[in-house]
Formats: sequence, C-alpha cells, structure tokens
Amino acid sequence: MFFHNSRYLIHKDLKNNIKIIVISDIHFSYRITNKKLNKILGHIKKEKPDYIFVAGDIVDSLDMIVKEEEKNRLINFMKDVATITKTIMILGNHDIYRSVKNKNLVEHENYYTDLSNIENAVLLRDSYYEDNNILVYGLFQEYEYYKEHNKEDLDVFVKEVDKIKTKKSNKLKFILIHSPNYLINKSSYITTKKKMQHIYDKLSYFDYFITGHMHNGCVPPIINELIKGNKGIISPMKKMFPKNTRNTITTIEDKLLVNGPITTFHEKTKILQLFNIFYPINMSILEFKKSNKEDIKVQYEYSKK
Repeated sequence: MFFHNSRYLIHKDLKNNIKIIVISDIHFSYRITNKKLNKILGHIKKEKPDYIFVAGDIVDSLDMIVKEEEKNRLINFMKDVATITKTIMILGNHDIYRSVKNKNLVEHENYYTDLSNIENAVLLRDSYYEDNNILVYGLFQEYEYYKEHNKEDLDVFVKEVDKIKTKKSNKLKFILIHSPNYLINKSSYITTKKKMQHIYDKLSYFDYFITGHMHNGCVPPIINELIKGNKGIISPMKKMFPKNTRNTITTIEDKLLVNGPITTFHEKTKILQLFNIFYPINMSILEFKKSNKEDIKVQYEYSKK
C-alpha cells in the first residue's frame, strides 16, 4: 500500500493561506479493508488541511452498502474524515448505481441522508457551501447524464450547468464536478465544440474545477511522471488514450484538476482488481499561499505506508 500526492503550491492574492486535500473514487466495498481506511485517515491527518473535498464515487455501487454493517463502516469512516476538518462531498455515478450487474440507476435517499447528517461535513447536490475563505458549488450530474455506463450525455450536462446561479464573491471559488469528460476537451465536431465552449464560458465564474472519475487514465506510477500531459491509457467510457484523465493544473491560468483515485480498479473490473497492489492511493493537495505575485509549483510525491 503506497500513496501518491500531487502537490500544488499556488501563490495568489488572498487574505489567508488555505490548504485543501482532494480525494475521490474511494469505491468503498467489502474489499476495502479497515486497515486501508485507517491508512488513508492517517495520511490526511498528517497534512493538517483546512478543507477536504471528496469528488464522488464514495461507494463502488449501492449494493455494497445494502448490509447495515457495511453501510455503518462507510459512514463511520466518513465521520472520521470530517473530524479532521470541514469536509465537502459530492456524489459520483457509482453513488447512484443500485447494481453493477443490472446497471440500474436508483436513488438511495437513506444513504444520502446519512452522508448529509455527518457533523462538520456537507453533501452538495446542485448547491453551495460558503464560509469566510471559500465558496464551493457541488454539481450533481443527474441519472440522465449517465444513461449508459460507457457514455455521458453532453446535452444533459449543458442543462445542468445552465441551472447554476452565481453569487457575488471575492473568495476562492470552486466547483466540484465528478466527471470532467466535457470540460475544456477538444473535439473535431463543430457542434460538440460549441457546446463545450458554452460550458466553459458558464463555468468561468469559478477559479477551479475539481473532478475525479477518470482514475488517472489507469496510467501506472512513475510512468505518470515520465510521460507528461493529461492523456491516459483508457477512460471509464472505454476510450483509448483519452484526454482530461490526469491532473491538469500546470500553470497559474489552469482551472481543471482531475484527481486520481483512491481505488484504481474497482469491483466491476473483476480480475483487474488484483493490479491494485501496483497502483497508489492518490490525493491532490492544493496549498494556497498569500502573495502579491501569482505563480505555481507542482510536485509529485510517493510514500509507502
């Protein structure tokens, strides 16, 4: 078990220094041991963040928490996360899948309510969180967006983005979106390109787009640093060499963060789960420092636990 930190030291004109840890794609299941959960907690605690963002896919499927014992194990873990600092969560596509086998999409309001009731945590579903330092919007990509497991609906995403109402604020502004599939992505189709430009224009209000979902394109460790860029090997939509699958903040102007997964190969991938021992637990660490001169430094760190 080892960790990979993508650390961003960002100098900006701010009132206070702010440190945020981003995790995503936990894919909780009976295969995720308490030992692993405790290692994750310890790693986060060591960083002493001001905020924790959870960018979706908390469970592998809703079948994983049918048993009360397993649901309690997950909720207790999320409670432990929230004892570290303010925790802001969104849902991902796996958080709305009832069964990996029959691919049904259903609500599980008891699960969502349990997440919402965690002290010092907030579950955002097309809603805002705001305090003295940050403003965060959590976009809920609806069931219609994931109408097929290997396809995401651009027109539905446009409608979801168009519903966002902005607020006047000079704070750091974040939007949490589980899938970055249509964010600043290139397309050879004029109509698609126009829609994606429309999305970007609507979201330009936010300073940063925080996402997950792409599992770092399944790019193995070390190779991830040797081969620069945002392309991966394969995406959740089964596209080869997809864009927007790896961390993409490299300059002060960049807005999109594609966070790597806690669990690279999840329950649905069957035998591929055996390869998880070769893939790290990924986290992104955003450290904002007060400065009159804006710049950014990016580091990648591995550590064994």
